[in-house]
Amino acid sequence: MVTLLSFPMISADRRLYELRDLLALIPGDGLVWSLFEFSGFGVGPDGTPLDAFEATVTSSPLGYVLAWPRLLDFARGIRQTVDCALVAVERAGDLTSDAPERGLGEFVIVGVDCSVWEVSGRRFGPGLEDRFRTEFP
Repeated sequence: MVTLLSFPMISADRRLYELRDLLALIPGDGLVWSLFEFSGFGVGPDGTPLDAFEATVTSSPLGYVLAWPRLLDFARGIRQTVDCALVAVERAGDLTSDAPERGLGEFVIVGVDCSVWEVSGRRFGPGLEDRFRTEFP
């Protein structure tokens, strides 16, 4: 059974929960990460203008693949996420174009319309779920 946790992107006390905050709790090293959708405010990888990066992401059927350190660098350059679909798998060959919609991955992180984060996946078990519930009440 895969757990799905959903919580607001903005807390009751107006704190903005950003992608980097979520990634800080996830043991993601050693996985293949693919960004299937992204829109927001900030800077793309390696200083790429975000609008150009967003176009690259949406034009790739298997998403934009990033190693864990590069994903963390990217997340640090984002000021606010509007929409996001990020999937982690064990091997690049495990990526499928419908992975975000079907929740297929070791981790699946979806941000919806500046309002909600959804986190799920095969490795998103009770211990990690508890950490997320504490950090993002």
